[in-house]
Amino acid sequence: MAGGERDEVQQSNYDVLRELLAGQMLKTSQVSECDRGKAKARRLKRRKKRSVVQRSSADVDVKELEESNRMQTDHLQEFISYLASQIFDSFPEAVRRLAPDTLDEDELQQSLSDALTDRLVSYVPSEVVDSLTTYEIVDSSSDISSFLSPVFSSYVSAILSTQTIKPAGDSKPDECELCDRSWIPLTAHHLVPREVAEKAVKRGWVSEKDVGNVAWLCRACHSFIHRCESNEELARSWKTVTDLAAREDVIRWVKWISSVRWMSR
Repeated sequence: MAGGERDEVQQSNYDVLRELLAGQMLKTSQVSECDRGKAKARRLKRRKKRSVVQRSSADVDVKELEESNRMQTDHLQEFISYLASQIFDSFPEAVRRLAPDTLDEDELQQSLSDALTDRLVSYVPSEVVDSLTTYEIVDSSSDISSFLSPVFSSYVSAILSTQTIKPAGDSKPDECELCDRSWIPLTAHHLVPREVAEKAVKRGWVSEKDVGNVAWLCRACHSFIHRCESNEELARSWKTVTDLAAREDVIRWVKWISSVRWMSR
């Protein structure tokens, strides 16, 4: 199926898959290299201020590095879009058109099982496997499952979760509280994860009245936060949006996801 033939439901599901894949790709060497390039550019800028003699040369180097980083980011965006299209279009139609209201309770539970995630990995085209191994995102084809399974599991959960509907009402924001994007559905991130809420109160990490606090995040930011820390650590040390937004890894993530052209509307 060609990407241009997707209807509204499939396009929305594809967008979810692409964002989740983008988050997983941030763990790759390509992104690390980009971050190292930016750090080098910042060092050159500081060096330029200290040395008037070398100013012209430093200016050139910084501009070249910044342009190189921009090109790397553009290339990564295009690469992610290519991979996401190849993967999504290989899914069975029922998976491409997945929605909570199309399933009964038994089908819903089956869709949330690990068996479905494993099955989705088996649909991945050889072109995707070759690309991931060629660019050394995974070491070998045997690592494809461990790389893509979290993406597929999050894809199914995100679409079937009742919390993926954008909240209505003046008391809730219209945009993600981390990346500020306003045109995508928001999900409720429990700042004190429910699994450890009782423990958090007993240990004095949080007061009982604050247990129900949530942050409204897009699916990509929500998934990224849960990859950063365990539930206990989130409850202990990262229980406000302000705390989360101040983390260096979150700052880098927000800057990157906000710059992605397919999300600029």
